[in-house]
Amino acid sequence: MHLPWTPPTIGSRPLALLGAGVLGRRIACVFAAAGYNVNLRDPSLSAQQAAVDYVTQNLQTYSKLSKGNRSFGNCRAFSDLESTVRDAWLVIEAIPERIQMKIDIMSELDKLAPVDCILASNSSSFKSRFMVEKVGAHRRPLVCNMHFFMPPEKRAVELMTDGETRPEVFPFLTKILEDVGMVPVIARQESTGFVFNRLWAAIKREIIAILAEGVSEPKEIDKIWVEMFQNATGPCAFMDQVGLDTVAFIEDHYIKERQLSSTLGVDWLRKNYVNQGKLGNKSDKGGLYPPQTADDSSNSPTVYFLDIGLGSIVQDLSALGKTGRILRRTSDGKCETLITNLNCPDGLDYSPSVGRIFWTNMGLRPAANDGSVMSANLDGSDLQVVLPDGAVHTPKQLVVDETNQKLYFCDREGMRIHRCDFDGQNHEILVCRGKFGTEEQNDQTRWCVGITIDEKRGKFYWSQKGPSRSNQGRIFRANIKMPAGETATNRTDIETLFEGLPEPIDLEIHTETETLYWTDRGEHPYGNTLNQASVGAGVSHVKILARHFNELIGMKIDWANRQIYLTDLGGSLYRVDMDSASKTVLHSDEGSYTGITLCDRKTPFCTQCVQAGLLCEGYSRNHSVWINSTDGENRKYTKDTGSVQSRIRGAPEITLHQSLAGTAREVMYVGLYLSAFLPNGRLFSKEAAQISSAGWLRHLDKLCQPEKTLRFITLAHGLSMLATRDNDSQLKLKGVQAHSMALQEMSTALRDPQRVTGDGILAAIRLFRFYEVSCASREAGQVTHASQILYGAESSGSDKEKPILQIRGYYAHTDGEMALFMNRGWQKEWSEAGMYLLFILGVGRRKRSPFSDREWMLAPWKNRTKSLLDGLSDILVQVPALLEELDAIRACPIAEQSPNAWDNLLGECIRIEHLLHAWKETMGDQLQNFDHTKSGHPLQMPRLDRDFALLHISCLYWSCCILLYTTIHMATIEAHQSLSVTYFMTIPFSAPGYPNYHNERNPTLHTHRILHTISLSHGPYAGGYGALCSTFPLGMALRYFAVAHFFPHEGGIPGAHKLLQGLLAQPFMKAYTARFVSHLHNVDVPGQSLKDTAGWHGVELKMRRWWFGPMLDHNPGAT
Repeated sequence: MHLPWTPPTIGSRPLALLGAGVLGRRIACVFAAAGYNVNLRDPSLSAQQAAVDYVTQNLQTYSKLSKGNRSFGNCRAFSDLESTVRDAWLVIEAIPERIQMKIDIMSELDKLAPVDCILASNSSSFKSRFMVEKVGAHRRPLVCNMHFFMPPEKRAVELMTDGETRPEVFPFLTKILEDVGMVPVIARQESTGFVFNRLWAAIKREIIAILAEGVSEPKEIDKIWVEMFQNATGPCAFMDQVGLDTVAFIEDHYIKERQLSSTLGVDWLRKNYVNQGKLGNKSDKGGLYPPQTADDSSNSPTVYFLDIGLGSIVQDLSALGKTGRILRRTSDGKCETLITNLNCPDGLDYSPSVGRIFWTNMGLRPAANDGSVMSANLDGSDLQVVLPDGAVHTPKQLVVDETNQKLYFCDREGMRIHRCDFDGQNHEILVCRGKFGTEEQNDQTRWCVGITIDEKRGKFYWSQKGPSRSNQGRIFRANIKMPAGETATNRTDIETLFEGLPEPIDLEIHTETETLYWTDRGEHPYGNTLNQASVGAGVSHVKILARHFNELIGMKIDWANRQIYLTDLGGSLYRVDMDSASKTVLHSDEGSYTGITLCDRKTPFCTQCVQAGLLCEGYSRNHSVWINSTDGENRKYTKDTGSVQSRIRGAPEITLHQSLAGTAREVMYVGLYLSAFLPNGRLFSKEAAQISSAGWLRHLDKLCQPEKTLRFITLAHGLSMLATRDNDSQLKLKGVQAHSMALQEMSTALRDPQRVTGDGILAAIRLFRFYEVSCASREAGQVTHASQILYGAESSGSDKEKPILQIRGYYAHTDGEMALFMNRGWQKEWSEAGMYLLFILGVGRRKRSPFSDREWMLAPWKNRTKSLLDGLSDILVQVPALLEELDAIRACPIAEQSPNAWDNLLGECIRIEHLLHAWKETMGDQLQNFDHTKSGHPLQMPRLDRDFALLHISCLYWSCCILLYTTIHMATIEAHQSLSVTYFMTIPFSAPGYPNYHNERNPTLHTHRILHTISLSHGPYAGGYGALCSTFPLGMALRYFAVAHFFPHEGGIPGAHKLLQGLLAQPFMKAYTARFVSHLHNVDVPGQSLKDTAGWHGVELKMRRWWFGPMLDHNPGAT
């Protein structure tokens, strides 16, 4: 029988709190603000100081929780346990959730704490029963759980016995907790889940029963929950976030302990979700909610982030300073460690142009000058030192200036902003905020931490965080170009943008809107937040986008998907939607995460990595893929994570490089072509699609499944691109073989009534055509010409059964595609691309397009809502008819040329000119974005899909203007030669009803515009889309300058030739130029010897022939 218990006398005795982390310091502040003395213990001196600072700065706020006017208690910090608990009346442990650590600390407390001292655990995971195995029997009645949530916002505290706790302890603690403003709840019996988690478990259990009985669905349940309780997240969405396998696992414990029925609960959940792989947000199959859409998942970038190496995941403290890591999270949610043994890495960024990541290492001891900067390939290989240890003191956030290949980074204790080249050369100091090695170095208001740059406006921004949670943080701005005659120490262009911030850390800016984003590590409610504010003209207000992180540090923004990725020292990786502000935990463990960057590479040669020439993540696994080249039914791709156990017997095979296995598999599902083609490797956003549509590509993954031809030609693309990159003749041959197999499959498909009407065939032909332009080699040409006749050359019957032409390169594929277009009739996804294709084809052949015929002009196409490109295509398809009509007139001897023919041609030109200008009005000022005559030079490098769509449509418009106005000029001159001047002057260029567009009737002007944009189409974010879209406009520019002296113009030809020569000398243009010249060399010129058509002279001769063909037939010396 227990003797009556006497509560401990408090008086001036302290409450001891073990652990000065986020929650520990809050608990300390709760009691100190209510007048209780508090001893804090933490092995980290910096954590001690931060906790004391927090308590000191927030006493006034917390004092509002308790009743009456009170004097604040003292808060002291200690390193050793004995001094902390000496004379304590209550000890609360808030150390990491590791049961052995808690067992050991309770054993020490039993020995060191006063005999009347109560020992409480803040654990939410472990019953205190499991912590007292080394505690004496006399102390166990004074041990309990005291679980705080997150004061001051969440004031609930759960009290629970260890099985032996004296009942009188709970009224005593309840009174104390109520006195300090908490809301205590007593679990009078030991309970798995305490009180609240059991309530939550019951809610989950009942929700699962509602779903199992078919009463409601997740979306409706969350809807009513959010409405009734005003929560941001409903219970079904929350369970998906936690993971349904975890929900089931937790429920198993309740079932076992309380002997509950599992029929309409966890059994149903496992059968219908868990066992089917539907685990929630972490699963491709989704959970209670459907999985993310294909667009969303395909758009998810790869995340690279840093572990500083100081978290509880590190067991061997003697190894600190060599425990930093670089991790990578792929779009499928898998995390892996790439690089280890780093010395406290902090800032991280990625350069697409060189295909490398760059990061800073702070060094373990801030007092030591041992910081460094390093780089590596994206797969973690080829580590290089950019700046060695000691070249910088404590480097923090780092950002890449892609245009100038520079690195910008902050130096915290060094109080400086640095800049250097990618290789470490030209290392310079841009800003110096204090004198190194003096007392100024200890002034944390001078410490530079985060940085970002605005290349467009020539500015850079940085943060100076101030002491921990001091509300002394500031953000500054200065010019990238140092003011004349000034230095990093005395420069006068520094602006203070924001002051009084809790503790700002990393920065990023959206240059188009001049919106600055930053993380803040400071104290709640304004700290541990994600913030934004305008830094343009006018008054700026700070807006909090997301809150409640755990020591928030790193940030990187995915502008295309409008999502922000964040890391914190608490060991979590987050994603925040910029529009809804919803926050998702992508990864969480016991690490301590700092810097972060993104790479959108999901398959080889995607947009950011074209220039890098590197394979992407996940494609060096031990897979084997082969193609059996017998009959089409036996051909297949195989993925095998181990060794190949069996293959189809007796069949020749193509065995791919190990690194190609993942590539080939991904190619089947959107894969290489999609990622290589579209800007940033992503499907067009809705905004970009309204300008220039690429809708058919949205269905490529689905089309690959039923149509083998499409799979093989995509594989041919992958092989050929890799062969080009590696200069690998074996891969090139395999690409040719895959191409040949695709041709065979196409031949089979075109004889199959069901397959020939499928969209997969049209997609395959389109890729065939792109292959011929970008990948075809001399061997591929031989295979092509030796292949079977495609597109039904030997077919007979109705017109719908007569798509004709043998495969002979680009034009033959185009003919086949056009034949299928015409046979199938109008269809949205294909006709919109067909209009543009037919325009280019018609221009190349100087023949009118079928889509310019009346029956197609009146098709349903005319009545649908169109993108801006669709509207332009309606005009473009009419232009080749002008060329055909001009050639038809020229084909007649001058004496036989009819005045009406010239009149009709010029009248048709003017009609199309009016249509073009009407379309231009619908574009508004958008056409000026990439017009150097309007926006200046150099032009801004495009980054987003909308930019590339606008660049594409601008170049198409200018190309159309070149064709239209050269036709007008030619017709004017040639009509003047064959007709009287009097008649010619009656052509109504300025007649009533015909606006005067004289200023725009200069083909040279439009050609200049194109030449100034070509390099933008080959930038690091463009992908194949940019290169392919620039091909036709550049071809028109080359054609025009070959005969520019023939047309009226306003000077500028010599300068334009210089511009063109410089453009063609660029590395990205060499391959294109070679193909262009090679193509022209293969064009026969009647009446000319091979010698006469060799070299650039021959090229010019052939381009002139394109312009004046019929005239040269009558008079070879005419030009």
